Amino acid sequence: MADTSELDALIVRNIGDVEAALLRAYDIGDEVVEAIGSAIRLGLDDTWEVAVEVDDNPPIRFSKRAWLDGQPQSLSGAYHFSLSEKNGAGGETDETWLMTLLGDGPNGSSAVLYLWSDTFHAKRRWKKLLDDQSDLIDRLLDAGFRQDSDQWLYLPVAIDGEALANGFEIGDLSAAMAPVTDALGIIQSGMPDIEALIERNRTFD
Repeated sequence: MADTSELDALIVRNIGDVEAALLRAYDIGDEVVEAIGSAIRLGLDDTWEVAVEVDDNPPIRFSKRAWLDGQPQSLSGAYHFSLSEKNGAGGETDETWLMTLLGDGPNGSSAVLYLWSDTFHAKRRWKKLLDDQSDLIDRLLDAGFRQDSDQWLYLPVAIDGEALANGFEIGDLSAAMAPVTDALGIIQSGMPDIEALIERNRTFD
């Protein structure tokens, strides 16, 4: 077991600052989530519905209005993209959304945009759908999508820490939102294949 005596002493002597910093980190994470939501709204046209609620899990969902079947209040159950925490290698997440959004915490969690529908959750069915649409999936992967251990599709959204710190210093987080803008570009370029995957999923047995 590693010797943590010096670190322990440092924490005890500065516990007030440590607690205050952690509490502020929660608030900063919420502010960054809100900024990501604003960047998504700015980057998409009015054919998309965007829902941002920092206390929800996930805190951001966005969907083509055409995917909602005329029920905008059921965004969580529709085909959508969601800002989610992807667990680190040990299956753990980090303590704050801020740490997750920066993507370099001790537990290795990261922020991603999952392409999601409740119908994707049945893993055997999902893998059969992937096999059925293998050429389409290959194109999405070539475009920049990735797959997790369950082969679900996602886009990484790693905010640069220095860009974010600079943004807080000048009161403008827009430059730090570049990874979000990049992810939206990949989504928009891949929309023909995304739409085709959704249409196939609607009728897939």
